[in-house]
Amino acid sequence: MISDSSGNLVLYTNGCQIVNAMHSTMENGDSLNAGERHDSFCEHGYPIPQGVITLPMPGHPGRYGLFHLLLNDDVAFFTDLLYTEVDALANDGAGRVDTLNKTVFQDRFGTNLSAVRHANGRDWWIITAKYQSNRYFITYYGPNGPGETYTQTIGPVWDNRYWSGQSTFSPDGSKYIRMNPYNGLHIFDFDRCTGRLSQPIHITFGNEAISSSGAAVSPNNRFLYVAASVHIYQYDLYASNIAASRQTVAVYDGFESPPPFSTTFFMLMNAPNGKIYGTAPNGVNILHVIHNPNERGLACNVEQHGILLPTRHGFATPNFPHFRLWDEAGSPCDTLGIDAPLVTASQDVGVTGLAMSVFPNPVRDQVRIAFGQPVYGRVSMMDSTGRPIASFDLDGATEKDIPTTHLPAGMYILRYEGRDGHTAQQKLMVN
Repeated sequence: MISDSSGNLVLYTNGCQIVNAMHSTMENGDSLNAGERHDSFCEHGYPIPQGVITLPMPGHPGRYGLFHLLLNDDVAFFTDLLYTEVDALANDGAGRVDTLNKTVFQDRFGTNLSAVRHANGRDWWIITAKYQSNRYFITYYGPNGPGETYTQTIGPVWDNRYWSGQSTFSPDGSKYIRMNPYNGLHIFDFDRCTGRLSQPIHITFGNEAISSSGAAVSPNNRFLYVAASVHIYQYDLYASNIAASRQTVAVYDGFESPPPFSTTFFMLMNAPNGKIYGTAPNGVNILHVIHNPNERGLACNVEQHGILLPTRHGFATPNFPHFRLWDEAGSPCDTLGIDAPLVTASQDVGVTGLAMSVFPNPVRDQVRIAFGQPVYGRVSMMDSTGRPIASFDLDGATEKDIPTTHLPAGMYILRYEGRDGHTAQQKLMVN
């Protein structure tokens, strides 16, 4: 699924059809991943975890690109990375699919598509891996659609057991993570300018990870969380020995929803409120919550089955990139003059790791400041020179809406100072 920059639903897909915000199939949107697998499975959805990711098309407001993997039943492999392009403004907002199932390139793939913003602040990199290999495919996505695909061979070779895992980027795009219960945890540095991986780290797992696993990185980019069946582990990505930094922050408590469907740990997902949510590898109606992922050890506060959903869901999380990532200031690729602030789900520059998010960003009419917990303190707004513009108190609130229509276009600073000593700061761009 994807929403616009104001949070309004644009479209969603089950891998077989593309549906608009009015919950109707878009024009030309009923044959995504057409073929034998589509015909036999699409009553319930296309069976590929992280098999599709939807991105705003660079330089084309109102247009969106879907990258998706095709399962070829003739050879029982994922053999095609496909591209579908949507004009969400067509048909008076009902949308239209203009390009359907266009082949980007062909090979034999594992699952788990991921994407990250290019260092120029506009374009994207899409990454997937070759089946039973240590080869990675990195595709450039710009204003002209999918561009060149780079191939890079790096790190340990994966065996043929590639299912039931997850890949993700850190919120700042500097780390690419790939986790699988059989092949272990793989951590790479990633260059958002060149699209290249480097410095591979491999951490093996024993039987504790067998059956399901997932991964997500804290909003402050420091702590990596790995869901490994009956455990959730925390790793410190700033440590000189990342493997040795492992701490157990949750052990499955035996909860079933309902019996006999266990709620062990599977995929993890960052949210704009600074929290991380996790699924279970069964058709259950709960989500796990890591309330304070910027905090070390048990202070991260894992709440098992903390969210009750209105219906059962099928294992996987939605496949989102980190949309609040923009240009990499000062890099060789920072050439477009975008200069938007680097804003993640909670890009904390205070000393305490308090999660504070600001969205939409850039903003026109009204911005929302949200925290991962009730806060007691004051938020101050300053212009780019540090001159105070406004301030207001928060007494137990988790969020606050601020009108911005009266502000001249430019960059502003929002700073929170809590009565308990917590601080956080964000940049805000007003259009």
